[in-house]
Amino acid sequence: MVSGPYGSRGAAGAYNPRTGTSAATRQGSGTYGSWGSTGVANGNDWAKTSRVTNNITGATTRKTTTSEGGSLVTRTGGVGGANGFAGVSGSGDVYAGRDGNVYKKSGDSWQKYGGDGNWNSVQASPEQRQSAQQRSEGAQRTRDASSVRSGATSSRAGSYRPSAPARGGGGRRR
Repeated sequence: MVSGPYGSRGAAGAYNPRTGTSAATRQGSGTYGSWGSTGVANGNDWAKTSRVTNNITGATTRKTTTSEGGSLVTRTGGVGGANGFAGVSGSGDVYAGRDGNVYKKSGDSWQKYGGDGNWNSVQASPEQRQSAQQRSEGAQRTRDASSVRSGATSSRAGSYRPSAPARGGGGRRR
């Protein structure tokens, strides 16, 4: 570990030859906050987590990812004490709501985790249905715009000409 007047940095690693598991961490801090990342691996299985804490706002954000494609992001503290998290499984079917509940899509319906180990059916509110529809429409618009841009770029490459000379100062001297 190294420390100075403007912060500190540290790193460590470990390996267990009996299990073939390795781990590593890097951490740091400065005037405005602290950060770090830690990972563990065993063969092709791995998990990594990173953290950033902002000393000004008091917010801490953490992100965890796995070799199976799972991901979780949490945010705690901060202005107004807002906390939240969102997660997705490797198959992409589990989500966390801002209300702190965990949901998953099952066919055409949604289910909410009840905390007792059971998934219970829920009816999406009109706001949730509208929000999902808006996201879907926005994604389609993005795809449409992207295809228009890529088509225009390839067929008109190098053909840009201004339609009129620029007005104002800065003209060529004679």
